[in-house]
Amino acid sequence: MAKTDNLKYFGITKPVLSHEEAQRNGSIGGKKSGEKKREMKKFKEYLEVALQRVVKDRDGNEHTYKEVGAIKLAEKYVQGDLKAQELVLKLTGEMPSEKTEITGADGAPLSPPIINITPVKVKDGK
Repeated sequence: MAKTDNLKYFGITKPVLSHEEAQRNGSIGGKKSGEKKREMKKFKEYLEVALQRVVKDRDGNEHTYKEVGAIKLAEKYVQGDLKAQELVLKLTGEMPSEKTEITGADGAPLSPPIINITPVKVKDGK
């Protein structure tokens, strides 16, 4: 049985769901999640098709939208746009990795917890 003291939501105690209710709610959530994933997959496919469209420049050379976008991004990079520079560095794999160091009190390294295991004697071979 679930503890009811930790089921408060904005001061209102929520009733404990039965197994069937929890199953039904989980099923609804799973279906909605699947719908959203299919929607995002379709959006990605449409975007990939759109980026393959071809345009001609002033000289008559053909470029895809993806190539034009890369050229525009490179122009902003050269002009000093910090967001563009960060994006270019990430996309090219040249962005330095961000390392996070976690330390204990006074900058000392964290020590793992110590677990003492005491063997138990077995009586009569059982």
